[in-house]
Amino acid sequence: VSDKAMNWGWSEMLLRPQTLYVLIILLSYLLVSEIPMFSLKIKGFGWKGNEIRWTFLGIALGLLLWLQELAFAPIIIVYVLLNIGQLGFAKKEA
Repeated sequence: VSDKAMNWGWSEMLLRPQTLYVLIILLSYLLVSEIPMFSLKIKGFGWKGNEIRWTFLGIALGLLLWLQELAFAPIIIVYVLLNIGQLGFAKKEA
């Protein structure tokens, strides 16, 4: 575990049995869920039609610059949350 994780207290929180049980259930559900996920196939470099992709790439880049190797788990969480948010927004419009 890197020094950054130890300083933030992440290792103690993630190693608690309660946290691990919740993560196991949540990640198992996500593996079999039918949540439509956006791809990173960018259709041109314009903003129109690529809003979610550019937003995700900007957040991911910011997290990578800030957290470095610790950014991968938060990037996955942001990806899933953006997809769920996009799904909820699409249902509101319909």
